[in-house]
Amino acid sequence: MSKSKVTIKQIAEESGLSTATVSRVLHAPDLVKEESRQKIQNIINKHKYAYSAPIDKKSRYIGIIFPDMSNAFYAGILTPFVEAFHQNFPEHELIYYYSCDIPEKEFEGLNFFQRQQCEAIIIIPTTKYIVSPDVWNKSDIPIIWLERTWDAIKPLYAVFSNKELAAYEAVSSLLRNNIKSILMINGSKHLYTAQAREKGMVKAITEHNLNPENQYIEYGEFTWAHGYATIKNFNLSKIDAIIAGNHSTAQGALQGLMEKNISIPNDIAFISFDEIESFSSSNISTVSFSGKEMSMELVNVLEKILNGNLGTHIYYMNANKVLRGSEIRSTR
Repeated sequence: MSKSKVTIKQIAEESGLSTATVSRVLHAPDLVKEESRQKIQNIINKHKYAYSAPIDKKSRYIGIIFPDMSNAFYAGILTPFVEAFHQNFPEHELIYYYSCDIPEKEFEGLNFFQRQQCEAIIIIPTTKYIVSPDVWNKSDIPIIWLERTWDAIKPLYAVFSNKELAAYEAVSSLLRNNIKSILMINGSKHLYTAQAREKGMVKAITEHNLNPENQYIEYGEFTWAHGYATIKNFNLSKIDAIIAGNHSTAQGALQGLMEKNISIPNDIAFISFDEIESFSSSNISTVSFSGKEMSMELVNVLEKILNGNLGTHIYYMNANKVLRGSEIRSTR
């Protein structure tokens, strides 16, 4: 095989893997199993292959910006999306940009994709803040907001999880079990999904005629550290139950509760957003969203854009509620 003429297709043939897998190794290696990634990388190194294809309007590239592939929730959306993308849009290719949950890097990603004149941009935004929202709103390239956005953004294309309804159902599940006072560990006040969680909580509390002064929301980032710090610093004697805004804050909160020798559900009730394996094994009740369903809806929105259907396309996915008993406080 000539070094000067080696192609992605030839690398795929030599490796026995697909061209899509080779492309992912070049652009998003974390999405590829280690064995396959190493096999392809060895062939790339052997032939001294360097990816330098020009990118222009005819290249038919789609940009995707995401903060962290180690996050199980993001991976649960993006992994099936990448597979469906290569099946449904074989003439297109994805270009990945890791923001590392840093807003400035996220903005650099937008500028990069604009310079490359991508046909569309998909973004899971950071949990911190948004840089230059006017630039995002005025982008000539269609931007699909996935999972969340900020209050300064006016999205035309989006696939969101219905966090308001999920929070309403989670809080209602607690209140039906005689819970009177709840602490929600939430994200930033300016993050759309954090606002939606608050709205759902307020709606449920209002319907049950409870005193809003006995309900608490701690704002911060959707991180382990925020969940842990909230539990360590909050006077837990004031509440009967905790709702964690995502699996990261839940894990931090659970660690804090363990260190305070507080038992679930004997001493306090507990519900978390997101479903991960450890919650099932520890009988933690959850409200969660199917990453595969969200990825398929994302494919549908992208297809509409690529077909020239540029009307507003915003979709909300409903939650799956799994009650395992942690929503019922045993000690009164």
